[in-house]
Amino acid sequence: MPRVLIIDDDTALLDVLALAFEDAAHEVLTAADGAEGLSKIEAQRPDAIVSDVNMPGIDGFSLCRRLREAGNATPLVLLTSRDGEIDEALGLELGADDYVTKPFSTRVLLARVSALLRRQALRSGGGAFGATQSAGRLHLDADRLEVRYDEVVLTTTVTEFRLLEALTSRPGVVCSRPALLERIRGDDSVVAERIIDTYVRRLRRKLEAIDEVADLYRVNPVSCHAVDEPAPVVVEHAPSMRALLGTIDTTLGPDGTARAGHASVHTGALVRADGGVLVLEAAELLGHPGAWSALVRTLRTGRVELVMPELPVLLPLPSLKPEAIPVDIKVVLVGDTRLYALLDELDPDFPHLFKVLADFDAVIPRQAHHLGLYAGVFSRIAAEESLPPFSREAIAELAEHGARVAATKDKLTARLGRLADIGREAAYLARRRHAAAKEPEGSPRVEGDDVREAVRRTKRRADLPARRFREQVSLGRICVCTEGSRVGQINGLAVMSAGPLTYGFPTRITATLGTGVGGTINIEREAQLSG
Repeated sequence: MPRVLIIDDDTALLDVLALAFEDAAHEVLTAADGAEGLSKIEAQRPDAIVSDVNMPGIDGFSLCRRLREAGNATPLVLLTSRDGEIDEALGLELGADDYVTKPFSTRVLLARVSALLRRQALRSGGGAFGATQSAGRLHLDADRLEVRYDEVVLTTTVTEFRLLEALTSRPGVVCSRPALLERIRGDDSVVAERIIDTYVRRLRRKLEAIDEVADLYRVNPVSCHAVDEPAPVVVEHAPSMRALLGTIDTTLGPDGTARAGHASVHTGALVRADGGVLVLEAAELLGHPGAWSALVRTLRTGRVELVMPELPVLLPLPSLKPEAIPVDIKVVLVGDTRLYALLDELDPDFPHLFKVLADFDAVIPRQAHHLGLYAGVFSRIAAEESLPPFSREAIAELAEHGARVAATKDKLTARLGRLADIGREAAYLARRRHAAAKEPEGSPRVEGDDVREAVRRTKRRADLPARRFREQVSLGRICVCTEGSRVGQINGLAVMSAGPLTYGFPTRITATLGTGVGGTINIEREAQLSG
């Protein structure tokens, strides 16, 4: 038999309510004021409480506040003649499960208390975790009336649980106040719709309180390197100071100050590459202010110190300063010879920190071994990009074009990016040729003719200056003498580049001799071509 405690200073109403609950098979306890009610709650542990608001001494609001602050979640219904929305909101804010205004029907009051008791019995009934309803980090057990938020059990009233159940049952859908009110309170036109806002504020505060406590003890793994994993190889394409060292996320408080916790610390590429290799583009690194000095400082000290960058405007900065993180990394800078010489000359730390120079040549000898490597590279490209296979003749034509790019018949270019583009265009031409055939046999394959056509198309797209020069020669506007001899005049060839194409323009080179005042001179010496 459920035990109900009724607290009211009106003895007549107290007797009426006691008789009604006894007729409904409830064990009834009564108290004439809040102090007596608290003592009976402590001593006899009722299953539900019905309390008047306007009582001398400890009123209904104070009683509700004390119970909830003590962690007592016994269902509580407040009775009052105050029918204002503010009073009802206050009662629900303090933790009451229901709010009934006078005059009221004892049958309605009994029904509401019985509903609270049924839900309370389900909540404390134990058993396996029932069917759940989830929405993000919230998990609701409808059988046990249990709410979990990030694996933390959230203490809620029955009404709050109904509200969460209504909201999570239709995620992403905007619910109106009347619909929510009908879902959690039934057909009760007396209750104001704005009371939903009170329930929502209470739930929001409870969830935010869990977040605040959980954040204090949440682990922030800034770097995860398992012992059995290979050494990390990190390639940072945008090596700014923040990308190398890390960042601290900040939020502005109500007073305008910047706030940051340990969970807001995010490390950069230097920590991610700890125990391994960090690959950086030298030109990109030098293009970001402060990045080079941060890298040099880390390599010199062996520790990553997360510092906030200096900003040109006065903005609030967090007071959080993480400890320096010890790291053991190898840094590979990729750049050209000119940039290497510039760093070696201007930065005294550079030769001590970067001691190994790997100077790669742009050409390789034209040998059978390297021709085999060419074939392997294009086989891999065809497999990765789903291109038609390359025939032996196609590989030979690509190698011939590689020698043409290297500008010598005994060498092959090592810059395979240009040759890969030729191969892709040749694959496109091979597919088009195969599709246009009347009776295609098998699958398409890249042949030598496809490669030669791709090379011609590439030249055609880049030879506009050469075509214009040939046009000027054919029109007679530019004359080039190729026979006989002229005093002080020879023909030369000016080498020009236009994208992937390198070509030569015939040009006339002349020399004029005149009497000077400086005596005899050595032209080669003046041109710094001899001693």
